[in-house]
Amino acid sequence: MKIMKFRVWNKSEKQMYENESKISIQGDGGISTDISLKVSNSDEVIMMQFIGVLDIRSKEIYEGDIFNESGSDDDEDNVYIKFNAERCCYSYYCCHDCQYIDDLGSIFYDEIKIIGNIYENPELMGK
Repeated sequence: MKIMKFRVWNKSEKQMYENESKISIQGDGGISTDISLKVSNSDEVIMMQFIGVLDIRSKEIYEGDIFNESGSDDDEDNVYIKFNAERCCYSYYCCHDCQYIDDLGSIFYDEIKIIGNIYENPELMGK
């Protein structure tokens, strides 16, 4: 059975809520978690799903995570993970121009080292 895990970025607080065991989406579009994160409008938060695999350090990989495609310290090689609805899979995109690069299935997850995410580490996007 696949375990559905999410983390939540609260735009107004600029805070990430991770490892939430219970996230509820109410009929009015509000979202709440077991730590009492309550918002009046679902546009205030961004939910990111755990993609079901771990990186080289056994860290859970989520949508919005950033890794360096070449494994170097060169920011030019930074890419981020996003669900690709057209291809029905997770893909990775160039941080600098948001262009599609490839599907995540084309790389070995045990070679990925997550270095941040697009919300808490916008400087890694190189924009």
